[in-house]
Amino acid sequence: QRVLEVETEPRMELEIQRDEADNFYVSGPQKGLVRINMRVAVGRQYFDGSLDGSVGWDAFEAGAGLDDRYLLNEAQTVLEMIGVSRGEQTPLQALERLVEYHREFEMRSAPRMEGIDRYVELSRLQLGVCRHRALLFTISAMALGFKTRYVFNEAHAFVEVHWPGQGWRRIDLGGAADTFDYQGRGDGSVHDGLGDEEFPRPESYEEEMSGFAGGDDNGEADAPGRGGTGEGGGDDPVDLMDQVREHQEMASEADGEESQRAEPGPTVELVEVDGEIYRGREVTIRGRMEPAQAGASVRVVLVPVGARDTGRGIPVGEADADAQGNFQARVTIPQEISLGRWRLKGEVIE
Repeated sequence: QRVLEVETEPRMELEIQRDEADNFYVSGPQKGLVRINMRVAVGRQYFDGSLDGSVGWDAFEAGAGLDDRYLLNEAQTVLEMIGVSRGEQTPLQALERLVEYHREFEMRSAPRMEGIDRYVELSRLQLGVCRHRALLFTISAMALGFKTRYVFNEAHAFVEVHWPGQGWRRIDLGGAADTFDYQGRGDGSVHDGLGDEEFPRPESYEEEMSGFAGGDDNGEADAPGRGGTGEGGGDDPVDLMDQVREHQEMASEADGEESQRAEPGPTVELVEVDGEIYRGREVTIRGRMEPAQAGASVRVVLVPVGARDTGRGIPVGEADADAQGNFQARVTIPQEISLGRWRLKGEVIE
């Protein structure tokens, strides 16, 4: 960043310093409350510039910045699991694979982890919000030799990777809260990551970024310190309203060689929700299955946004389809559901 202009109230001369991590520090001649407005400029390359693919591994020292031998060994385990190697990929290919893998994480709580390495286990499960993804990415990237920074504030966490000859490049791995209560931003917009065409963008990442760009602005679902577990009588909102009104389809999956020869199973489409979605509240879900199977049972499941199947979801209710394939389910949103972005999906009960 380059500082273009500084204004203070009350007016005074300031000294601005920058440390090795490019953080700014400001000092002035007097004590007390001072309002400071800084206007800075940032090169576009930092946000969405292409990286030079001709740069070789000789420009990167493996393990640079990681002095802990145990952590280096664990990082090698994770890199093998991800499928990244200095011997099999170019630096840019390795970086792209790291970005793709961490953008495929699911935004949901991790199980209890006692007596195991959380870095390895969270990487294996691909679970976590922005801070988990950014921190895990930083360790793995540094083990490969990429100079990497973990950057965070109260709203989001992301990474910066330094590329020889080009400087620092911001990389958003997703996982941010999809609603924020911004103040004083005027007509400004928020960088949402969807314009970054230089790195892989898995489907789950696209869903997260689209929800972030198009979500409502009440800031209730994911804002730190708000919401909760519904102990206040079921008045905590769950961020489902936008997602549940979209038509969701899911082909039922079968296992084994026989399923590979079988015809595709029925699909379930959720069409309408009647009622406000809050923890502990009942709502009516209407949908249809195709092809229609009179009497077939359908299960409605709460699934984390980006989940690859319903196996990690939370069943909330069941209903039987009529001769036309239509069904209606009266379901209860679980009181104990955790904060995060969820989506309602339907599946046929075999």
